[in-house]
Amino acid sequence: MGPSVSNPVEVYLESLPARKERTAREVLETLAARIEWPPGPRGGKREYDILSAPWWALTVDDVNHVREQLVNGEWVSESSGEPYTPPAVNRFLNSLRGVLRQCWKDGRMPVASYLEAAAALKTVSASSDR
Repeated sequence: MGPSVSNPVEVYLESLPARKERTAREVLETLAARIEWPPGPRGGKREYDILSAPWWALTVDDVNHVREQLVNGEWVSESSGEPYTPPAVNRFLNSLRGVLRQCWKDGRMPVASYLEAAAALKTVSASSDR
């Protein structure tokens, strides 16, 4: 494992096969742009890209909110204009879970926070969650 100064997103993406890495990168870019990050020290909305986002600062409430928005169809695909399908929602949840796991492995996120957040990111099925 690399030094703790490595970026958890880069480490996570490097662990994936090329095909999955491209998809995960796109998903994480969307998440970084759409997550309602805490305000900065001077207030106001903060905007991040996948490498600058403080993923380790996400709480169980934050990930629950993201999951609810995805499952309830509040986030729509830029390409189709339609809400994300259950398989697409699961790609979002799996990628976020993978980054949070890396944040925990790097010591950036307490184990209890990671376990709570990961449990909240349970996958969806086409019939039960929509």
